[in-house]
Amino acid sequence: MIQMKKVLTRYLGDKDNRTLLLNVAGNYLVKGGAMLVSLLMMPAYMRYFESQAVLGMWFTLIQLLNWIMLLDFGIGGGLRNKIVEPLQKGDKERVIELVSAAYFSVAGIVLVLIALQQIVVGRLNWYKILGLSSGDISEDTLVTMIHILVIGVCVRFFSVLVCHILYALQKAVLPGVISLLSSALIMLYLVCSKPTGSESDIITLAYINTLANNVPALIATVWIFATILRGMWPRFRAFTWNATQEVLGTGGALFFLQIIIMVLFNVKELYISWFVGAEAVVDYQVYYKLIGMIGGLFSLALNPVWSAVTKALVEKKKQWIRDLYRKGMGLIALFGGAQLVLVAVMPMVVKLWLGENAIEVSRVAGLLFCLYNLVYMWMMLNYNFACGMGRTKVISIWLTVAGAGNLLLTMWGYSVYRSWITVVVATAVAAIPCAFFVQKDIFGVIKSMNSEKEGK
Repeated sequence: MIQMKKVLTRYLGDKDNRTLLLNVAGNYLVKGGAMLVSLLMMPAYMRYFESQAVLGMWFTLIQLLNWIMLLDFGIGGGLRNKIVEPLQKGDKERVIELVSAAYFSVAGIVLVLIALQQIVVGRLNWYKILGLSSGDISEDTLVTMIHILVIGVCVRFFSVLVCHILYALQKAVLPGVISLLSSALIMLYLVCSKPTGSESDIITLAYINTLANNVPALIATVWIFATILRGMWPRFRAFTWNATQEVLGTGGALFFLQIIIMVLFNVKELYISWFVGAEAVVDYQVYYKLIGMIGGLFSLALNPVWSAVTKALVEKKKQWIRDLYRKGMGLIALFGGAQLVLVAVMPMVVKLWLGENAIEVSRVAGLLFCLYNLVYMWMMLNYNFACGMGRTKVISIWLTVAGAGNLLLTMWGYSVYRSWITVVVATAVAAIPCAFFVQKDIFGVIKSMNSEKEGK
């Protein structure tokens, strides 16, 4: 007990450790509320949508449209990395220059995307993309809903820039609060609304989704520039192409990295819709909401890690970075054990959770999802360290290989076993070599670091 107290005292004696621990603890507190909201939303969605095919379409579409968030060309990630140093030094002019470059660049991208979606959305065959038939939902309703959601996602480019600033300020809890508020507003509508059974319900939900995903972040933007960054708000006169190129230069590599990690991990709903059918997406979502919650909890702990690693790299704290990575691997093992417990009780949990809408639970599918989750957590640990170190080349190459392998394995696997779990297993198998070689690169960087300031 005394020995443990000494270890804890020594650990908390380091300012960076205290900051990281507070951010992680705060994130988990917020995530507790987010988990509750997420669990309540699933039966609420099932009550709101009469058709399981249309509900599966909604889940797939939301995931698909979230890809648009990657089209900021990495500006958010570039700002997050570049702004750390001037914030540490108190260089207000440099902060103004960087935030001006980021906000005005993103504003331009938003305007272009909104104009383009007016032309593109109506020309695509959304029935084929989403695995629907014309009998499930009318074309006019489908296209109108997509227009609303796409505009909402485009505006989110601008509104969520504040989250990158908050991460750079080592206030990683607040982005989680913003996300929680957005989800809570959607859930509140789902719980309190009285669906009419007509297609107007889905249009209304699209408007609610757009407002809920933007209003909290926009309020946070006003707050951050009125308080912590008072006097450092974006100014058009402070906008320079040099600063924009700096943000894009750092963010460009992150942009490509975001795209390929999306291709690997965030296409499952789309692949399931294509190969199995939109209805199967609902079954996948049940497993994802429960077992995938474990991976979400782990990823949440990583939110402050990116910026913390960047800061430690600047200070050449080699041992601190190495110890942090090892703690991350230990946490993966802990969460892996929690998954197995959840799988054991999952049939009972699903019946209590979804009531008459409960699906039949397969423990084999649950265990296979656990395998995927372990690989996902390993990959996310590597991703945050690689981004924090600015090491994007190796991870980009291996993620590209994994993304292509995922599609090929899914196509082959579907010919053998036609189930949504085939897509999940294919993703896990494709990602394993990537996780191994990226980890090797990270430790290579740590080993080669100048250790002059280590331990200071």
